[in-house]
Amino acid sequence: MIDIVRQAMDASELLAKHGEARQQLPHTCMIPHRCFFVWRRGPITGKIHQYRSHKGDTMDARIIQITDAIVNLFLIEEPDHLTLIDAGTAGSLAAVQRTMQRRGLPLTAITRILITHSDPDHVGGLPALVAATTAVAHASAIEAAALARGESSRPLKLPQFVQDLSARMMPMPSFVIPNILTPGDELPILGGLRVLDTPGHTPGHVSLYAPAVGVLFAGDSLRTLGGAARFTDGPVTWDYTRGRESFARQRDLGATMICCGHGPVLRGAAVRFIQND
Repeated sequence: MIDIVRQAMDASELLAKHGEARQQLPHTCMIPHRCFFVWRRGPITGKIHQYRSHKGDTMDARIIQITDAIVNLFLIEEPDHLTLIDAGTAGSLAAVQRTMQRRGLPLTAITRILITHSDPDHVGGLPALVAATTAVAHASAIEAAALARGESSRPLKLPQFVQDLSARMMPMPSFVIPNILTPGDELPILGGLRVLDTPGHTPGHVSLYAPAVGVLFAGDSLRTLGGAARFTDGPVTWDYTRGRESFARQRDLGATMICCGHGPVLRGAAVRFIQND
């Protein structure tokens, strides 16, 4: 465990020292199915991938993946409004700013921030993002209550020194969420973005599914690893039974694009689910 913690500290120091200096070359390629365009740029602290999805001639929307150090945020760009899925770690504002500048759009074009759950790697950047964008934040009642207290929505099954280190590296803000997401709600995004109750990783976790374009934003209820969507297990999981039930419900949706908080986006023929043992 000491070796793992030391590696994490070394990685943090490396990001701080070299994050802005190391860049990948832009890359464009064709990809199949509903998504036909990918663009990548690369400071190590803020990779940006862009996917364009559509359904016939009726949908004009872009889904832009922003990787903020260790977690994915997703920016949904539609003609009338922009929506951000999750808020990343403290400091994520810089990565979002780079994305918006690249798109030639002001930060104030972001009108909503939808939170899947209140872990610090998903809400750490929320106060700064709301202040910079004036966007309205939304979360489930359970996760909103935890965030208002500045606490996790469930006890963590981790040694105390690991929790202390995590709190130093990824501080948990206290923030009042004005809008509550209720399972069954449908938001006017991507032709109808449905709020799904997906507890397991946390008690109030929600996912967001747009059946019109087959896109699922799964937060940490799933993770993509080894080319498949998997149940998020380990000591950060609140309830294994409910988490596996949430996994099964999302598997059965028939989504053609899976966007998770951690791991690459899966799309088209690459979408497959593997249940952990």
